[in-house]
Amino acid sequence: EGGRQTRRLFPVAVNAGGSISGRHNVFTVGQFNILAGNLAVPAHFPYVQPTTLQWDSRKHVLAREIAALDVDILCTCELTNYWNFFKDAMADQGYNSVYLKRPSITKSSWSGVDKYDGCGTFFRRDKFKLITEYSVNYKDVHDRVGLLVALEHLATQRTLIVANTHLYWDSRKVSDQLAELKEMEAAITRFKDQVAKQQQQSEIGVIMCGDFNNGPSSEIYHYVTQELFKQQDTSNSPVPFRSAYDVYGHLDTESAEIRVPSNTAYGTQYEAPYTSSNFKRQWTIDYIFYSPQVFATTGLLEIPPEEALKADDGPEGWIEEENKNLQQAHDKSVAAAAVKQDPASSDSDAAKSAPALKLLDASNPAHYNGIPNRSFGSDHI
Repeated sequence: EGGRQTRRLFPVAVNAGGSISGRHNVFTVGQFNILAGNLAVPAHFPYVQPTTLQWDSRKHVLAREIAALDVDILCTCELTNYWNFFKDAMADQGYNSVYLKRPSITKSSWSGVDKYDGCGTFFRRDKFKLITEYSVNYKDVHDRVGLLVALEHLATQRTLIVANTHLYWDSRKVSDQLAELKEMEAAITRFKDQVAKQQQQSEIGVIMCGDFNNGPSSEIYHYVTQELFKQQDTSNSPVPFRSAYDVYGHLDTESAEIRVPSNTAYGTQYEAPYTSSNFKRQWTIDYIFYSPQVFATTGLLEIPPEEALKADDGPEGWIEEENKNLQQAHDKSVAAAAVKQDPASSDSDAAKSAPALKLLDASNPAHYNGIPNRSFGSDHI
């Protein structure tokens, strides 16, 4: 059994102004890509002990992580085993939920044709009531989805919308991701109008969580925080979203507070340092976006330190094996490039046109440690 990681909740103080609202108005939100059960295999995660990847043990690590989060609303993606594990396990903790599975239409490099995961939104039944829901199946070849739920906050009888999604994985294909994001944008606009009429409330806040598979400096982040809804609503000066963690860089470790010097001191440069960690890189791709005219961030959960994410060593000899795989893949690329070369070209010309080969440093295996491990059940936090 892995050790439990205790993550602190840091209060956010803007201009040392303290609390911005009464406790009855405050609720907590979490975002978690759990790493689909069918995708956690040694071929994808060679740096992880095979026993750590096994679903029968990993599901309990995930359950402990979720219980420790103790949030009122939890958005999950890459969610498998909803019907035979998570639905009832979360119900026992006081959550109701809505789930949307991805379609199985197009073959992908990791999942194949059959998709077993989807998006699941969980909410505490003593704080929220489900009003209605809406499903989005993106019109592309990536079998991706988005899930919208309208909830009533029981303490205030206010309505809010929670959007949950997982964009296409390839960060280089920003146009594909942006097309999915714009479909979600249009769906939120339609759904919000429908719910506003139904609930007879003019101001409905939206929270959009997910794995967006791109960093804070990307066009995806820029669109969400600068352009969202401007084309959908040209008459009411719509306000794009903010990221909840866009002030995390102001963390004062001594006071364990996030001290924001001004109302404008937020943005990409203050984002969380990472939300995913594997042997290739650590980077920020998971976000909780929100309507800033309705909501404000009062506290942020601690991002675990790097040493906790790199605490477990991988299987013995995995780096040497991975380097063999990298070398073989490179050789195939060179061979394929040589076929396309002019007959008068040399082998060195073919090598130059193939992708560069970068092998792992076998003398420093701990450098490549990452998650999942015994304490973290996913490659995301």
